[in-house]
Amino acid sequence: MKPTRLLPSAIGLAVALCAGSAAHAASPSLEGWAVMPAATFSDGPTSGQFGFANAASPANNPPYLNLQPVQGFSGVLQGAGGSYRFLVDNGFGTQASSADSLLRMYAVLPDFRTASGGSGTVSAADWATGAARAGFDASTRITLSDPNRKLGFAIQADYAQYYNGSASLNPKGIAVDAGIRANQLLTGADLDTESVRQDKYGHLWFGDEFGPYLVKTDATGKVLARDVSLPGVYAPENAYRGAAPANLGGSRGFEGMAINKGGDRLYTLLEGTVTGDPAKTLRINEFNIDTNAYAAGSCSTSSMPTAPTSGT
Repeated sequence: MKPTRLLPSAIGLAVALCAGSAAHAASPSLEGWAVMPAATFSDGPTSGQFGFANAASPANNPPYLNLQPVQGFSGVLQGAGGSYRFLVDNGFGTQASSADSLLRMYAVLPDFRTASGGSGTVSAADWATGAARAGFDASTRITLSDPNRKLGFAIQADYAQYYNGSASLNPKGIAVDAGIRANQLLTGADLDTESVRQDKYGHLWFGDEFGPYLVKTDATGKVLARDVSLPGVYAPENAYRGAAPANLGGSRGFEGMAINKGGDRLYTLLEGTVTGDPAKTLRINEFNIDTNAYAAGSCSTSSMPTAPTSGT
């Protein structure tokens, strides 16, 4: 899980990538941008009760009463009517601070600022139609949930108090929001969703960093099956590792994920190097959607570029 990222990075990157032509231009170039203010919120249960303090902007400090941040995008799908459907990976920086941060996807409609015009602003969009909306509400999103308790581990909605009343993580004994419990909504303490793809059946697949796990939902975000672990790979937060040592760094699970044109194969990319693998390599695995299993011998590695010495 990462701290909130601003929309210019996500949208700007999407436009820059689309700028490359079939003629293999020498390098991609930014053709447009759109900005969503960081302090953009939607209705929801109070969030940020275990979050960070922003000394530079104390007026924007959590908790956010009856609000959920919209910012912090990690995955994206094409939406209806020119809109985009973005996966929220906001949380509040860590698993230990994100129990009241709902896992959602929002539809947004950017008006890109380009050389020929455009406002450079971003509107909320209707999830089904892509039409601009005045603000973010239930019509603009889906929220991940597990009402049939398919996931193989306890989630915040199972508890009376966040973090099951842990004195260190929840010293005030804050109760889990009634809406989260009633609807078995998923939060940033349950999964760290970083990527999303839609398969040939219309189901959504989410790549998570805590397991790392693959999570399958219907088009509304309702979990349909038990999470699928990557065999032999354990992040520190993995619920099934028992006495097995973690061999992948925290928040280094599935960062990127692709799907083939047929919509029946996923290609998962780890963000970190598995212990014992060659230094600065990342695993890419093929997952067969129809068999619900990783393809035998599907693992390959890709070398990571050397990290820059400066920049953001």
